[in-house]
Amino acid sequence: MIVDVHLHLLSPHAIDAARRPGGARGIRVLEGDAVRLQVGDAPPTRPLLPALHTPALHLEFLARAGIDRAVFGPLMDVAGHGLPPAAAGAWS
Repeated sequence: MIVDVHLHLLSPHAIDAARRPGGARGIRVLEGDAVRLQVGDAPPTRPLLPALHTPALHLEFLARAGIDRAVFGPLMDVAGHGLPPAAAGAWS
């Protein structure tokens, strides 16, 4: 069994929440050709690879790579460390 212990995924539900007014305080989705987020006053993220926020694409990647199980962590670019505590807690 192959287990990858260093994978990242941002739930599409989190992105949807950030698109809703008041849905994710301090997080903005910058619309364009690719998903980019701005977390608080930090510079916008680089465009997110679709497989980082599209579960079906992520599963295809795992299958092609022969990975049986995975341990996921957050994308650190959007973890919210620079947000005020209440907003960071809500985002988490």
